Amino acid sequence: MKKILVASDNPLKVKVAQDAFEKVFKGETLIVIGTKSVSGVPEQPMTANETLRGAENRLAYIEGLDMGHPIDYLISMEGGVEHKGLDGLVEFAFILVKEIKTGNTGKAKTTEFRVPKPIADIVLDGGEVGPASDKVFGSENCKHKGGSIAYFTDGVTTREEVYLQAALFAINELKHPEWFF
Repeated sequence: MKKILVASDNPLKVKVAQDAFEKVFKGETLIVIGTKSVSGVPEQPMTANETLRGAENRLAYIEGLDMGHPIDYLISMEGGVEHKGLDGLVEFAFILVKEIKTGNTGKAKTTEFRVPKPIADIVLDGGEVGPASDKVFGSENCKHKGGSIAYFTDGVTTREEVYLQAALFAINELKHPEWFF
C-alpha cells in the first residue's frame, strides 16, 4: 500500500495525483489525501522561477505535517504564467513528487500554452488566471474543474489532462532512480 499526500485540497489536483499514481503503480493499493498548503508566492505566480518556488514551498510545507501515519510520497502542483515577449502570456505548471524513503524528488513542467488576450489583460493588471477565466467565459470556479484551458480549447483538453502528463513524468523519475538520481 502506498500513501500519497497532495499539497492541495483542490479536487482536480487530488484526482490528478490519484490517476497518475494509479497509472504508474498499476494494481497497487493507494491512499491519496489532499490537504491545504502554503506556496509562499503570490496567488498568481508571474515567472517560471516563482512558480517552481511555489511548488517547492508547498512540498516543504506538507513534508512538515504530522499526518498521524507514515506517508510514502508527497506531490505538489503549482500553476503560473510568464510573459514571453511577442507570444504574450503563457500558462504552465510545475509538478513535484517526493519519495520519502529515498528523499528523491521528481520534477516536471507541463506544456506551455498561450493565455487568451482578454484573460492575459486581467492577469497583467494584477488578477489571477482562474477568476479572470471565470469572468471572461462566464464560468464558476473553473480552476477546480477543467481549468481555463477547457474553455479556450472547446473542451478538447483540460487542466487535469495537462497536469496528468507532467505528474506521470515526475513520478516515473522516482520509479527509475538509476536514470535520474
